[in-house]
Amino acid sequence: MNPPSGNEQHDTTALAAVVEWQKKYNIKDGDPLFASIELFQIYFGEIQSTAKSETSRIPSFVEFRDSLELLDGCGKRFSKQAAELIDAMRGVPNIRKQVQFYHAVLFALLALLCVIFGIYIGMFIL
Repeated sequence: MNPPSGNEQHDTTALAAVVEWQKKYNIKDGDPLFASIELFQIYFGEIQSTAKSETSRIPSFVEFRDSLELLDGCGKRFSKQAAELIDAMRGVPNIRKQVQFYHAVLFALLALLCVIFGIYIGMFIL
């Protein structure tokens, strides 16, 4: 997990607990769990800054969970659409194989024409 930058206000005891937990279970920095923890930190940091600047209330955990569930649903729909697109692209015939086949046929015809013209040249000119 990345250490906080100078302008962010984080609870250092919570950060130390997360780092200790990371070392205890040998979890790498690129783990998706740390991305979600950073998402929580960003979300609550943004909420605290808007709550200080405005007289708005801090959303409850239920509202936060609902927004994360909505985000999760959007992510699942996106991955489903991406999977459908990949399946559709796999169904398209492979043009490269068709082009390679036509190149081989054209090469064979060209070789046959060269042989025929070589015989005619040998017969009539020589």
